[in-house]
Amino acid sequence: MDTRTQTVADLVLKNHHNLRKEMAWEAGSNNCAILAAMIGAAYGREITTEQYRACKAILQKNAGMFSEFRGLARPMVIAKMTLHENPEAYLQGSLEVYKKLRSLHKLTASPFMVMAAMTLYEHGGTIAADANIDKLENLYRGLKHDHPFLITDTDRGYLAILIASGCSIDHTVEEIERCYNASRSIALDKDAVHSLAQVLALSGKSTDIKTQNVKATVAALKKAHMPISKSYGLSAIGALELLDLSTEEKVQQVSDVTNYLYGKKGFRWYNDGKRIVRMYASLITLVAQASPEHTALAANINSTLIMTLIETLIITMIIAASAAASSAASSSH
Repeated sequence: MDTRTQTVADLVLKNHHNLRKEMAWEAGSNNCAILAAMIGAAYGREITTEQYRACKAILQKNAGMFSEFRGLARPMVIAKMTLHENPEAYLQGSLEVYKKLRSLHKLTASPFMVMAAMTLYEHGGTIAADANIDKLENLYRGLKHDHPFLITDTDRGYLAILIASGCSIDHTVEEIERCYNASRSIALDKDAVHSLAQVLALSGKSTDIKTQNVKATVAALKKAHMPISKSYGLSAIGALELLDLSTEEKVQQVSDVTNYLYGKKGFRWYNDGKRIVRMYASLITLVAQASPEHTALAANINSTLIMTLIETLIITMIIAASAAASSAASSSH
């Protein structure tokens, strides 16, 4: 494992140590702590308990008890607030964009809409909010036209990243469909494959190259006895297509980081645990390689958008895991 990657991994572990007790009452508390730790590490920042508590108090003062900003998205919101010199102004701006989105979707409130609002605020502020929301809605409708039951509010986080990248709506709808069709043989889970297609649309590589690369990486990881979860790990592997790494380099990086993390506090899962660690290992690799000076990034993507993508990947997994746990609890009664 190279020095840069180990530095990022160590900062994730340090932030996780600082924050894990703060997350004790969150749904999916350990993953929430890792999410916050990863956000800090992505920007080379240590997040202290004092910073987290101060921003949590600001959130409680500015967002109502039933606001989605204080729901499942809360750990991400607070962690991102710690990165700003004026966290209250950042929160107020994000809330303003969120209210504009909610005015269009009065019956829809979700952490995915929170993610979308924060992404749009970070890339255009409140000034460009109306125009960016209009683009987001057009992209959403274009995709839903082809897949009315597959595209839901859960996709808004990824779609907001595409809007922030300055994508062409028509081209992006077509490219996502091409990537989806080319990737369908990778997994039976259509939702996971479509999420992968949305991530791959950020890459400037040709459809054939990037989809074949993902297939090769998934197969190589399996051959190396390091299979990923195709439900929540597929998009993380797809995100590595934003980097100029060979299949062998990806597998080596994921293997090295997995072995480094596994067994450390917060990364001691059993059963499907190593698959979860491999997803985080993929994202740490992405953080380490996505420095601002990295020339292999797609022309329409920057390191800030990469970090937003990582946040979206992790919180999507947390929400999926929480939903699965709730479903299992309900079925046991």
